[in-house]
Amino acid sequence: MRSYEIGLSALRAQQIRIATHGNNIANAATPGYARQVTELVERPQFEYQNLLVGNGVDVASIRSLRDEAAEAALSRNVSLSSSVEAQLNSNEAVESLLSPGGSSIHTYISDVFNSLERVANAPEESTARGEFVRITEAFATEAAFIHSSMEDVQQQAFRDHSTGVGTANTLIDKIAGLNAEIWTSRTNGDEPHSLLTQRDAAVKELSEWVDVRITPLDSGRDVVMIGGGSASFTIEPIELYSEVNNDGELSVQVAPGREVTVTGGRLEGLEIVHNLTVPEAVEELDAFVSEMVRQLDQLHATGLVSPDGYQSLTGVRGPAHASRALIDSELPFPVASGEIYVSVTDQTTGVRETTRVSVSVETESLRDVAVRLSAIDGLNAIVTSGSNQLIIQANEGFSFDFAGRPDNVANKASFAGTSNVTFSGRYAIDVADTAFDPQNPPSDFVPRNQQLTVTVPAAGQIGITPGLQAEVRDDTGLVIQRLNVGAGYTVGEQLSLNNGLSVAFSEGTAVAGDVVPLKAVSNSDTTGLLSALGVNSLFSGRSIASFSVRDDIKANPFLFAASISGEAGDAENAARMSAARDHQFTELDGRTFVETLADITANSGLNVQQLQNDRNRLDAYGSQLQTSRDNVSGVDTNEELLHLLAAERAFQAAARFVATYDETVVELLSLFG
Repeated sequence: MRSYEIGLSALRAQQIRIATHGNNIANAATPGYARQVTELVERPQFEYQNLLVGNGVDVASIRSLRDEAAEAALSRNVSLSSSVEAQLNSNEAVESLLSPGGSSIHTYISDVFNSLERVANAPEESTARGEFVRITEAFATEAAFIHSSMEDVQQQAFRDHSTGVGTANTLIDKIAGLNAEIWTSRTNGDEPHSLLTQRDAAVKELSEWVDVRITPLDSGRDVVMIGGGSASFTIEPIELYSEVNNDGELSVQVAPGREVTVTGGRLEGLEIVHNLTVPEAVEELDAFVSEMVRQLDQLHATGLVSPDGYQSLTGVRGPAHASRALIDSELPFPVASGEIYVSVTDQTTGVRETTRVSVSVETESLRDVAVRLSAIDGLNAIVTSGSNQLIIQANEGFSFDFAGRPDNVANKASFAGTSNVTFSGRYAIDVADTAFDPQNPPSDFVPRNQQLTVTVPAAGQIGITPGLQAEVRDDTGLVIQRLNVGAGYTVGEQLSLNNGLSVAFSEGTAVAGDVVPLKAVSNSDTTGLLSALGVNSLFSGRSIASFSVRDDIKANPFLFAASISGEAGDAENAARMSAARDHQFTELDGRTFVETLADITANSGLNVQQLQNDRNRLDAYGSQLQTSRDNVSGVDTNEELLHLLAAERAFQAAARFVATYDETVVELLSLFG
């Protein structure tokens, strides 16, 4: 009867083989499915008359073919690819905002400086001024739009992160439940093939959101580690949270204050976008736009709309603290210790006097500056409560400006002669610099402010005494020019000082040693305080989100301070502002405005290109890993059909054996019947 059992064991074994191969074929397209194989073993032989006789076959196990190293590498690749993809999508959005085009910020910047050139060439044309104001406002609007759109990208990253954490929690619940079933199955001595396949599929899905790794324990349970092991679970799920800390950093937390350091998946990519990519792009753009606004505002603050200057100016930007040192008062633009030159004109006499006000930003507050300004004859300055805006007002019959024009009537406190000395022009060249070539000045040259003196070394009568001269000395006492004011000089004639300034002597006498001072002012505000406070600025607003052309200038473009002298036809200030296009600013790392924006745009494009390269590399590596995994765990339906056919034939052979043995037994019984 043992032959029956041998045949039946073969039938049972081949039936299981057939079912196994059929299951492989049915699950050929199931994600995460690992091919199964039936392990057959020979039954223990039995002894019959000193002979060992075969006893049939048993199914030792049904084993899933898994390459754990390939599975882990594939899961890691999915995490890295998902992280890169999340970053790429956001970087492409940032790149599109900065890309050059017909209505891009690149075009608006070019148009701003082109329109400034047109104003400089035709300052009296209302069309040119109106076009400049319109384009400049469009630039500010576009900059604010890009800033806002970048912040939208950051907020979208936050929303996607929160949604992704919710999806991850759902998958964690599912995996923990499957782990519990797998552990129970193994405890009962069964191999949970279907459960493992389901868990592998869930783990792969979870790896798209966060890096995940499974490590078996000696107890038979499997521990699932997330974030490089900073969070883990087995059969009891954990809950993740999407949180933004006090520093604005987005992260995954498993408990309040306990951060999960994700190193892959979309959650990592979204955190990089939220915490690094967008803030860095916003910071670069904001710094560039703020510097452009600051430079244009600083130039505008020292311009004029008429020779009479201003009766009142109100700063559009107040610091947060009016009584703290300026450097700590939270001004929107940086300031430095230096000097401000304020010219006050007596409208009755026409006498203009320029006063130097030194400012220490480390020790003086805005209120201190207001007191210093109020100490100037004809001027009054106050700081408003609440907004801390600086208001500068001229007393009745006076006006003021920051154009840095020289005193039009010399201070004769040290001039005993009867001749009157007058100055005019605009200081433009530092003749005290012996290395300076006035015919070929460097592009970034800025002459230094200094006090010159005009001295008449010998007595004589202006325009009559032969050889009578006036010496021009710099602030070190060096004689930089000698002027003939004696015989041959036409009384009242303007004599050039070769630095943009001129001096004239009326008829009368000069006494030996007569001296008149001359303030040579190239930069009437070396502190940057005028632009920081928004005094006579072109723009209002404190940041890229709020910059706008001042409302009164938008309403009346002739309030744009295109002039230095205020005289009709003078547009030197507009020309200076236009020339700023080609200036290389220290604050921009020695780059021009155009170069800075080009670099920001190029960096954005390079980030996208790098991420695209990373994605392609990971995709290629992922394909290799998938091939490696499929070589072990994948189902080849053609191969499975061949194995199925072999199992069916083995089953048929076993069935034939049993039938033949049955017929033989029946025949023998009939013979002995």
